[in-house]
Amino acid sequence: MTNLTQIGSDLHLPSGWEHLTVWISACLTMLISLFHILSHLRQYNKPSEQRLIVRIAAVIPIYALTSAIAFSAPSYSLIQAAIRDMAEAMVIYSFLTLLYSYLGGEGQICNALNGTPISGTWMTWTCCLNGLPFSNQILRFSKQCALQFCIIRPFVSTLEVLMYKFGVYPLEAPYQLHAAPLFVTLVYNYGHKSHIIKKLLLVRRF
Repeated sequence: MTNLTQIGSDLHLPSGWEHLTVWISACLTMLISLFHILSHLRQYNKPSEQRLIVRIAAVIPIYALTSAIAFSAPSYSLIQAAIRDMAEAMVIYSFLTLLYSYLGGEGQICNALNGTPISGTWMTWTCCLNGLPFSNQILRFSKQCALQFCIIRPFVSTLEVLMYKFGVYPLEAPYQLHAAPLFVTLVYNYGHKSHIIKKLLLVRRF
């Protein structure tokens, strides 16, 4: 914030220009995303798929609004981040369901890929699965990895807010060995890795 204020002073911009810019950007983002959502609702021809698309698009105004609030009121940034994390979990679950729908459902995926060897690589962290035949068990495991993230994300976000309220979650110098944010980040990274590997497995097979 101090750097932005200094930049504004150097460029002779009016006081509070950074807040005005953030809120204008957030409002434009919300208007565009709401127009996109209303367009789907007006042409509601495929309810099963468009319902999921609307859920995914709904996270855009949530992100825009919470980010603007967090910028204007930094003391509430952790709460706004928790709201965004919960919205992100909803989006990932909705995207997973939409992906399965586009591919014809779990049964169709298994019929198309059953017995096909997995071409795993170290770049996608699937090298240990290389040559393993694709099966219903692997599909179920990959789905569980994604759903696991959808549960971990809102749970840990709520835990962050509670730890902050009790004074054990420092926002300054958070990545110290004895600080809670370091371990929270490790849990987040584990959850991210699990659901990304799942998506890569499906994308690589199709």
